Amino acid sequence: MMFRLAWLLTVLAAPAIAAPKGADAQKAETPSESDAGGEEPDTGPPGAEEGPVPAMGPDGIQAELLDTMFEQAAIGTRKARKLAGLAGVLGGVTLLGLGAWRLTESSDSRSTNEYSRGLGIMFTTLGMVDLTTGIIALKRASHEEKRHARWKKHREKKQLTQLELARYEGEFEASTRIRNSQRMLVRWNGLTHALAGVIVLSLAPIPDLSRRGRNSALIVGSVFVGAGAATFGLSFRPTANEKAWQQYKKGKAGGRSGGYEPSGGWFIQPMISHRELGLGMRGTF
Repeated sequence: MMFRLAWLLTVLAAPAIAAPKGADAQKAETPSESDAGGEEPDTGPPGAEEGPVPAMGPDGIQAELLDTMFEQAAIGTRKARKLAGLAGVLGGVTLLGLGAWRLTESSDSRSTNEYSRGLGIMFTTLGMVDLTTGIIALKRASHEEKRHARWKKHREKKQLTQLELARYEGEFEASTRIRNSQRMLVRWNGLTHALAGVIVLSLAPIPDLSRRGRNSALIVGSVFVGAGAATFGLSFRPTANEKAWQQYKKGKAGGRSGGYEPSGGWFIQPMISHRELGLGMRGTF
């Protein structure tokens, strides 16, 4: 009886004795944090190389596409800036002259004098705004021109990395949004000039006005309405930077720049139709 009880206690105690040995073995097989060095090494995000962008490959084609679009936007913006500056200076000088004439004009009729002074104040205010805007447009280089100069400098010194390429692309999109907002301001400016012309025309039938004052009001009001309506209509036309951005998006989506051929290299693209399926290869050397 005693032998059986001792054998039973030995069998029950065997798993309890073996368990610590298994736990110690598992703990020994598992490396501790101190042995593993604590934290894993940080390799950084993939594709974040800081070397210059190669001439071949997707990044090279994107750089060539940006080069063409930046040049196109800079040339178009420079032309528009010169024309807008000249128009602003000429329009401002003309309005200031008309304002001075209206402010210094005197007549026997009180209504005519008040009407002339009101026109003089309006012409002077609009003339100062147009003249200031025109001078700034002629003297100050646009953002597109400065961006193109910085881009060429990076390209010539071969300092264009993938990070810089992404930064230029983001700057391109941001400047497009800014140009779109500026077009809205030009649109309201043209509408303001047109409304000013309408006000001048509406005041022309005043009975106490002289024939000379009435004729000048009709001429000046018509010019204001025509110029304001023309500016309002032209504001719906996209700027050079906006056009370049649209072409850039189409070229990037298609893997090429539309009608622009990259200087050197080859690539393969799928050719799919309702009757054929295959691959097409094209290259420029």
